[in-house]
Amino acid sequence: MLKIIIGGILGAIIAFAWSFVSWTVLPWHSFTMNKFTNEEFVSWVIKENTPKSGVYVAPHFEVKDDSLDHGEVKKGHEKQKSAPKKKPFIYTQVSLKGIDPSNPWIYVFSFFTQFVGAALISWVLLQTSCEYGKRLLCVTLLGFLVGVLGFIPDWNWFGAGYKFTLVMVADVVVTWFLAGLVLAAYVKP
Repeated sequence: MLKIIIGGILGAIIAFAWSFVSWTVLPWHSFTMNKFTNEEFVSWVIKENTPKSGVYVAPHFEVKDDSLDHGEVKKGHEKQKSAPKKKPFIYTQVSLKGIDPSNPWIYVFSFFTQFVGAALISWVLLQTSCEYGKRLLCVTLLGFLVGVLGFIPDWNWFGAGYKFTLVMVADVVVTWFLAGLVLAAYVKP
């Protein structure tokens, strides 16, 4: 248990440090995100049309309403089916209060998330009895798995784009490769 906790702390420190460098020093994330033509107007429209913070989709697909008859359900289904082909598809996350980068809690939560990931990876490593190189490969492949399962669906379903997807997957792989350098050396059965 102690190896899992210490592995979690060590992995979290490395993952957190790399994330800081990746997002604040390297330009690769900014190259993959687009800018609105009139950001102020778009922000105003979103603020005026979102009752609360959360995930929004347009066109929004309604769930089946039991009060509708069969003809109304069929008509609504056909309308919803054709809607994404006729107008832009929008998938966005909205925080109406904004985000304060000086708030220490977002960093604490980020570190805790990395700790949980590194602790789980440490547990996996304790289940293996192989040499350093294979343990490093295992951690790196787990990072790749997280990247593939976490970001490729956004590309496929929500139009995230291949550049954004590739950078995000690469970022996760680098994160866990770097953390894996230490985890593979420290966490041994």
